[in-house]
Amino acid sequence: MNIIALPFAGGSSLSYQSLKRYFSKSCPVEVLEYSGRGSRATGTLLTSMQAVVDDLFPVLVQKVSSGADYVLYGHSMGALVGLMLCRKLHEQRQPLPSRLIVSGKAGPASRHTRDVILHKIGKDDFWNEVFSIGGTPQELNESQDFREYFEPILRADFQVVETFSYEKSAPLPIPIQVLYGDSEGLEVAVIEQWQQESVFPISYRALPGNHFFIFDNARTVASVIEAGEMA
Repeated sequence: MNIIALPFAGGSSLSYQSLKRYFSKSCPVEVLEYSGRGSRATGTLLTSMQAVVDDLFPVLVQKVSSGADYVLYGHSMGALVGLMLCRKLHEQRQPLPSRLIVSGKAGPASRHTRDVILHKIGKDDFWNEVFSIGGTPQELNESQDFREYFEPILRADFQVVETFSYEKSAPLPIPIQVLYGDSEGLEVAVIEQWQQESVFPISYRALPGNHFFIFDNARTVASVIEAGEMA
């Protein structure tokens, strides 16, 4: 089974390195790269969900065209991107993942949003908010140059999420599994909204931690992604 992952806001193909060590050798993990960072640093930064999905879709289709079993995983922004890619795969009659695993994101039908529109606020407030979310590399705390480099990337990704307009669609014929941090401010009611996206009963589980709980619970998260074990 192959695992295809989608990064969170500001992330790259290297974002899940700490999870990869817990996957078995029979489950290769590939993280798709958003335009404008990492191996695609010369590409244009995209600021809408439609643009991100249209950019990644042909890449994903090429990777799944063999018909080999795969799962799709995304954290935060990656969860939304994963859902929209699955919708497009289904519409285009392309091979769907055996499961969609999402983490750190309320069901999109809930329209759960932060109080602050991050992609629009001033620099100082912007970084205060980013650091409060957690999960930032130490280099961002210590280096102005790193912050200057990553700020446009983060703002573009936050704009993708903050301007996303949910439209109801037919539920997908694949199971959806949801993980979230017990301290990240997501109530069970908004997690359960993921049920609107699948014809199968969803499963969900809270793990200790804030929005980036996935790194504090890497072994468990990897187990869910690989084997579907939610207990």
